[in-house]
Amino acid sequence: KESFMNAASADEALEILKNSKAITALCQLTPEELEEVKDKLTKDNISRRAEHAVYENHRVKKAIEALNSGDIEGFGKLLTASHNSLRDLYEVTGEALDTIVSEALKAPGCIGARMTGAGFGGCAIALVNKKEIDSFMDSVKKGYLNRTGLEADFYFSGIGEGTGEIPLK
Repeated sequence: KESFMNAASADEALEILKNSKAITALCQLTPEELEEVKDKLTKDNISRRAEHAVYENHRVKKAIEALNSGDIEGFGKLLTASHNSLRDLYEVTGEALDTIVSEALKAPGCIGARMTGAGFGGCAIALVNKKEIDSFMDSVKKGYLNRTGLEADFYFSGIGEGTGEIPLK
């Protein structure tokens, strides 16, 4: 229900901003363009949803640039900024998610972290230096258990070859 209401608020922001900008989606706005018309969004929740959508799209574009240039630190900061926006502006995280991201960001080797999936649950991703995986996990496990009484599970992933065409036989 909450997620639906957030999406409806974003849709409402789009309808309002269509009167000022020739757009069909919030992500067509740059952060600068949003700032020019943000005063049209008089309801705080609608303004926050629009801000999240526009800045999140901008972060995705910056993340592509960071990855293409090998700027892993910059990519990590964008991951973390994305989580903070999902928490503060789109409001789709919860105590468990915010806690695990907080513990991850404090842990050795963590370059960035954010919730993943639909929110309101308990999955987060963290970009971690391979050399510090064990100390990262130990730190997050202890901190998360101490703060929430819940035990964290860990799943590992690496970088694959990406997408490609599968030839027909």
